[in-house]
Amino acid sequence: MPWTYQCDTDKDVIYITASGVVTESDLAFGAAEILADRRLGPTTRTFNDYRATTGFQLSPEFVHAMGKTVGVQVIRSRRAYLVNDEAQLKAVNAYLNAVGSEWIRVFTDRSALVAWLNEGHPPERHIA
Repeated sequence: MPWTYQCDTDKDVIYITASGVVTESDLAFGAAEILADRRLGPTTRTFNDYRATTGFQLSPEFVHAMGKTVGVQVIRSRRAYLVNDEAQLKAVNAYLNAVGSEWIRVFTDRSALVAWLNEGHPPERHIA
């Protein structure tokens, strides 16, 4: 799975793009890389674009473990997932159930996702 991320420190947002088959090793490596990035703070919003994924090879135990470790470390930052099919929705919802956070949402509509990530932020920090 190609996994890329880009940090916009002016807007306090990180953009993550995933494509292809999502594997446990890809997610673990990507999460470690992002959590080690010193440009990110506890309020950095995350825009996860999963529309180009074609499958998921994740055990329920792995999803639960990721939710309890990564989810707790950034608990008060809004994280939004953009998906476009049922398999993507199911995989992301499994993670959301493990985290149990009101700060994470999944969307099929990009404009709704952007509006939610922008809530409570001044206009100069709004993303498009």
